[in-house]
Parts: sequence; C-alpha cells; structure tokens
Amino acid sequence: MVEEVGVIYDRSGQPRLMVLTDGRLVDFNGRSIGFLDSRDAYNYEGHHCGWYEDGILRDHGGDCVGYGELVADTIHPLLPLKKVRSIPSLVDVEPLRPEIKIGPPNPIKTINWSTSTPISLFL
Repeated sequence: MVEEVGVIYDRSGQPRLMVLTDGRLVDFNGRSIGFLDSRDAYNYEGHHCGWYEDGILRDHGGDCVGYGELVADTIHPLLPLKKVRSIPSLVDVEPLRPEIKIGPPNPIKTINWSTSTPISLFL
C-alpha cells in the first residue's frame, strides 16, 4: 500500500505536495505531478526537474523551490512557519513512469528562493 511519508511546503509555508512511499509527488487534489528517483525529481514526460535532498527541493539553478517536514540541509533561505494543511483528496492512479533522461550535474546550492513553485517546477 502506498502511503504518505512527507509533505513539501512552498516559500509561504503552504503545503503543496505529498511525498508517497513509492516516490510519487502528489498535489492535494490527488494528481501525480512528478516522482523521485533517489534524490532526482522528474515529471511524467521523463524530464529532470530538480533535486530533493536533505529536505530541500531545488531547481536546476540550485535555488530552493520548497522544503519538507525535516530539513537537514544547512544551505537554504529563511523557511517560513508551516501552515495547516487541508485534507487531501483521494490519490489518482499513477501514470506510467516514462524512461527518464539523465539530469544535469548538481548546481551549487544557494540560499535564494526559486521563481518556480513546487508544482510549476514539474510543468
């Protein structure tokens, strides 16, 4: 059974994505928008979108897109207080995972917020 193991919050502290035990990233409407392969984040077109490591979701520029429940990475912007989350919808069936494309090398981590959101990063 696939269960939630975490939540990713945006720059204002709003919960935006649930992380499931199978690595799926699901919005609170129940839609699968991406998945994790180790620490690499991909969309369902197979494109590398960023990295989720030590509780920080980063874009290709190394900027922070979102943060998780437990942040162990010490390089990040000031993180806001987490807001209360709504009850999520039932999770849809996961789309077939595509063949993934190799991502770029890790960028240098920054303490900046990305212009992307945890959802727009995967579009």
